[in-house]
Amino acid sequence: MVLSSNRRSCYFRFHGSHGKWIVPLRTNSEGVETPMMNPIGTEGIGGPDLAEKVFTKESYMIYLNGDRGIVNTLDVVVRNCAFINAPNYAINGLLKGSITVQNCIFVNVRMATMDVRGADPQNMTQVNFCDNTVLFAWSRLKDLASMGYGFRLQPGTCCTIQRNIFGCAVFSAIDRTHIDSDKNREAKRVDKCEDNIFFLNRVTDLSLPGGGMLLRVKADDFDDVEVIDCRRNKSLKDPSLFKGKIDEAYLNGFLNVSYKEKTDYNPNSPANTFRQAMGMNMVGTMQSSVTMFANRYPWQKEQATDRAYRIGQHRNVTVYHLIAADTIEEKILRLHQTKRDLSDSLLEGTDTSHTLTIDDLKYLVSLQQQM
Repeated sequence: MVLSSNRRSCYFRFHGSHGKWIVPLRTNSEGVETPMMNPIGTEGIGGPDLAEKVFTKESYMIYLNGDRGIVNTLDVVVRNCAFINAPNYAINGLLKGSITVQNCIFVNVRMATMDVRGADPQNMTQVNFCDNTVLFAWSRLKDLASMGYGFRLQPGTCCTIQRNIFGCAVFSAIDRTHIDSDKNREAKRVDKCEDNIFFLNRVTDLSLPGGGMLLRVKADDFDDVEVIDCRRNKSLKDPSLFKGKIDEAYLNGFLNVSYKEKTDYNPNSPANTFRQAMGMNMVGTMQSSVTMFANRYPWQKEQATDRAYRIGQHRNVTVYHLIAADTIEEKILRLHQTKRDLSDSLLEGTDTSHTLTIDDLKYLVSLQQQM
């Protein structure tokens, strides 16, 4: 089962000459074709084909909170699902009993992939997170400063995290910073982290309380962690291992994501001098920009190849993408080849680079003379 928030996530858009909603040709990140997610509560484009007007909603793909405020004791199992392009958590809520999430894929989830808390003051909720793949966990806001977790261990739970792949979290693949205010219940927590693989997480692989800005632990140092039983976890540092398995432009955009702020505040300006004299708040402006933020992951373009293998095909599969001649799509395709060369050079560690030039833009918008 594929769960994709097509109508709960909106993305930046431009207005066409006839008032239609159109997708930008590119974002600020070189080679990434899909637009960035809009903040919660704002309007933009959405839907399966990015052609509908929608609002980004603060919603979850799976929310566990009982019936009419009553949290029942349940044993929940989620298997063989894909959670893609989630605007706010994939799995979240309160639970009594247990939940097992196994053999699932989480791609491009904002805030955190999984955040479940125990609702029973006497008994611990068992959370099993096994054999999953977690890619591109984005922050709460575009400043990349908070959230962005793969999996969160929460009070009232005992968590078993086994045989997962955690990659490309904005902050941390695993977070265990929340401490139960009930010391007796906190003492009952038994957490395990075994045989997981970590790669290219932006800040750290595990975050723990302490150290002012939280303790940040890389997978190679998990054996020193005391609050979690950590065994046989590995860190992979070579991004070329994932070439052809993850959308290369999207991966490259994530690896080079950057956020900038520009402030304009002068307390001695005529306007602020007058406002200060009148007992009013002084004013200034701030402009911010980010090269990439929760851009819609282009998972559908890989479906043709993946479906062929799912139905039992063991030989090489050739997928043909038909492009009409003398169209802007043909021109974009040629530029994409240049961008793919850029991604190849970055993944292979070479120093070559390429940016979209004025000549490239002129080429895109030029009209071919029809014979």
